[in-house]
Amino acid sequence: MQELAELQIHQKWLESGFITKEWLKATYERFCNSDDKNTEHYRYAAFLQVLSSKPLISDEEIEKYIELAEIDVDKRMAEAALGALIRVGMKQDKLDWFSNHAAYQTKYLQKILKQKILLREIEENKAEPIAEAQFERYIASKDDWVQRILLWQGKLSQEQVKALSIRGTNKAVRNIANQELRRKKYREKL
Repeated sequence: MQELAELQIHQKWLESGFITKEWLKATYERFCNSDDKNTEHYRYAAFLQVLSSKPLISDEEIEKYIELAEIDVDKRMAEAALGALIRVGMKQDKLDWFSNHAAYQTKYLQKILKQKILLREIEENKAEPIAEAQFERYIASKDDWVQRILLWQGKLSQEQVKALSIRGTNKAVRNIANQELRRKKYREKL
């Protein structure tokens, strides 16, 4: 099939049921009439369509999705598609499963997984104060987004905010922590 060959879409996409011949034909027409001849853009759009079209993705569909990413000719795009799968609200057990899956053993994907796990932990414990051991893990993660979320939630002790003002991952985190220290609730304690 010409559309598959020119868009570099593997036959397994059709076999998976994630795309239809009608979708393929319409996408090929867009490709032919567009200045964008980067075929990976069209395949990446197909991955995102899979994720947006399903409120819940089954284990079988996850396996098919990962297989399609693994056989894609553009490894960077495939890695981005695998990263998108992590971000669709997976439960902790599924994130743990991804952490050990061969397809997720790249530095980029492991970083996304660790971030997602830490953010989920913060969200699940948002009513609780941040324990010192937890806080040290968040510092050690060197993930600026995790550290920003901690600061924006306003649950940190003054000492923890001070620690982020000194040991935050980057200048932006340290600046946010310093701004937080200057806020009214800490003024009388300084």
